[in-house]
Amino acid sequence: MTLGPEPPAVTPSLQRLRSKAKHEIGEIDDLIPEQIAAIRTVLSEESLVNVPPKQFDPFLLRCLRARKFDIHRAAKTYKKFCYMNYNLSEITDYLLPSTYNGLIHSKFISILKSVDASGRQIVFIQVHKWHHAKHTLDEALGTLFMYIDQALDSVDTQLNGIVVLVDFKGFGFGHARQVTPAKVQAVVNMVQDSYPARFKEFHFYNHPTLFNMVFALAKPFLKEKIRKRIFFHGHDLASVHRSINPALLPACMGGALPDNAFIDEEALALLLKKDDYFNDMKENFLPILQEPEYPDYIK
Repeated sequence: MTLGPEPPAVTPSLQRLRSKAKHEIGEIDDLIPEQIAAIRTVLSEESLVNVPPKQFDPFLLRCLRARKFDIHRAAKTYKKFCYMNYNLSEITDYLLPSTYNGLIHSKFISILKSVDASGRQIVFIQVHKWHHAKHTLDEALGTLFMYIDQALDSVDTQLNGIVVLVDFKGFGFGHARQVTPAKVQAVVNMVQDSYPARFKEFHFYNHPTLFNMVFALAKPFLKEKIRKRIFFHGHDLASVHRSINPALLPACMGGALPDNAFIDEEALALLLKKDDYFNDMKENFLPILQEPEYPDYIK
């Protein structure tokens, strides 16, 4: 995991989006090494979590980008991530692509081949491909966690953000009964506070009445900022298409792409090779004081 140069093939439109995003979050290339060093200093002085080895400087840069280069907010995000890694051990202890190989190959979650007009990466979830009798909710969440991390390997995704599209076709009681209030709160905490990503929009399609009960569990924990980014489309594909260009979507979502040709297969191949990376993350991203909840000084 290296900071690395920008990818060589940069179109004028992509360069404009990068420049716009960097201006919006206050990113100045020449200051990045100094700002990463500043986060390391804060983490070292507080001695609340392990300071990651240098190979994870790109992860600290993710934290900076997600928090608009506010050093202390970025450090807090990293600390919360470490506590999440510890508190969700039922997921993170087994967080390896080789462990979740079945769910990964089911294409239950996929990264779309093309970004939208704002440069945002679209992560597409098809609930009917999650066979709840075979794979637990923890396994499903672990797979989502790995896909989000893989999407964030792209500098442009770190800058421009992520759009999550969920097709709830097939969601039933077998899925719902695994969704506990504690698990819902953990997922909400990850999205809002603990994960160094810019989640821009969440689009829910084909959501049945049963899903309303699940969402009711999440609602008390959602901040207003995130609530405003959640869109319910019911069974209205035209509504989805008003938010996401159908040229980017598969035929199963009324889009222009064949159902076997919309996935970023390169990203999938890279994810499947990342066992060592996730092992290193699991071993290094931990709190020093292993408490069951976020301490008050992190909240």
